[in-house]
Amino acid sequence: MQTYRLMVTFNHLDGEMVALDGSFYQVKMDGVAYPVKARQQTPFAVVTQFDVDQDAVLPADLDYQGLQQKLDRLITNRNHFYAFRIPGRFRKMMVRSVPAQLPPYRPLAEVVKEQAVFHYEDTEGTLIGFYAPDYMQGLNVPGYHFHFLNRNRTRGGHVLDLQTGSGKIEIDEISEIVMSLPHSPTFATLELAQDQAKSLQQVEKK
Repeated sequence: MQTYRLMVTFNHLDGEMVALDGSFYQVKMDGVAYPVKARQQTPFAVVTQFDVDQDAVLPADLDYQGLQQKLDRLITNRNHFYAFRIPGRFRKMMVRSVPAQLPPYRPLAEVVKEQAVFHYEDTEGTLIGFYAPDYMQGLNVPGYHFHFLNRNRTRGGHVLDLQTGSGKIEIDEISEIVMSLPHSPTFATLELAQDQAKSLQQVEKK
C-alpha cells in the first residue's frame, strides 16, 4: 500500500502539488520540486491509499491523448474513481506550474495564461493521476488529471503533454470517497453553483 496525494495546489495557488509514497512536493514557477513544509496548507487536494487492482505494460510512442485512450480501455466502471501510478521513461514530458496569487483572486483561466511551461526529453519518473466521473463536475475535474515527478524528485508539474517510452501502468479502482469542506467564513459566502466546465477545459489543456 502506498500513500499519495495529487491535485491541485497550495494556498494562494502557489505552484503544483505532487506527492508520492508519502512524500509531498511543491513545484514552483522555476520547475523545481521543493519538499513541502509542515505549516503549508492547501485549499483542495485528492488523497488516496493506493492499492494496485490492475496493471499493464505502458505502450511506447503514446502522446497524452493516446495514453488517456489506453486508460479508457483498461478502466471498467466509468462511474467509479480511479487512481493511477505510471512509472517509466518518457521520451518527452511537458509540464507546467502557476504563479502565486494575492487577493482579489483572479479566475484560474486567467492565471494559467502566465504559467511557466517546462519541456523534458528522455526523462525517467512517475505519472500520478486520477480519473473522476463526469457527474463530479463542480466538485472535481472530470476525466483524467495527471502530475509528474522525475526519478530524483527534483522536477515535476501538471502534465500538459507527453510521449511514452517504456514503463508500466498501475491502477487503483476507488468506489468510496470522503469529502471534507472548509469551515472558513470565506467559503461560507462563495457562490459555487456556477458552471465551470468551459473554464476547466481551458485550464487543463496546453
